[in-house]
Amino acid sequence: MTSRLLAGASVFCAAVLLAGCAAKEEPVAEAAPPAPPPDLTRSDCYTVVLFDGFEIKDAPEGTLPEHAAFLGEWRFGAWDGKWCHDLLVTEILADGSVLMMDKHAPYEPWGQPATAFPRKGRIDKNGVLRFRHGTTQRAYQFDAATGRLKGLREDVNGSLVAELRRAGPPVPPKRDETEPATAAAPATAETAAAAQPTATAVSIAATTDAEG
Repeated sequence: MTSRLLAGASVFCAAVLLAGCAAKEEPVAEAAPPAPPPDLTRSDCYTVVLFDGFEIKDAPEGTLPEHAAFLGEWRFGAWDGKWCHDLLVTEILADGSVLMMDKHAPYEPWGQPATAFPRKGRIDKNGVLRFRHGTTQRAYQFDAATGRLKGLREDVNGSLVAELRRAGPPVPPKRDETEPATAAAPATAETAAAAQPTATAVSIAATTDAEG
């Protein structure tokens, strides 16, 4: 009798195990792919037309080439890929200050109107152009590898990033007229790369000497 009970129990347990194995497994939901990074420079960006025009002046003698690289018209920037932005760097003064025209398109989600304001900043010892207005802080650095201007903005919307493309050729630094001209050696890929400043990460908090 006991043997029959044990045998029946064994059959019952085996049936339970088989039923459990045969149970259909629930499909595991796949994680959604990460969102692509925003396009920080957009060809469809437009900002403000300056009817008075503007002039980009030569850098004064003795200006470092990496500082003179900021001169020019920088366009098609988009803060976090959303808010269109242009920057016209028109003049580098002998004291190291930088004059520019700061332009933005309207952007309704952030309550921003179309604007164009003159700004004054300074290039710090790390080669970063900095200025502030109100509670907003801005920093820009020329990236020799891409030829773009990388921007960082900190305001009520948080930390925003953008990349601007140069419109037109770069403005070369002015040569000292008192120095005799010498024939330049043919440029090679190695010498061209060595002549370019090394790009580093733009940081708002790197220095405190910004003005504007």
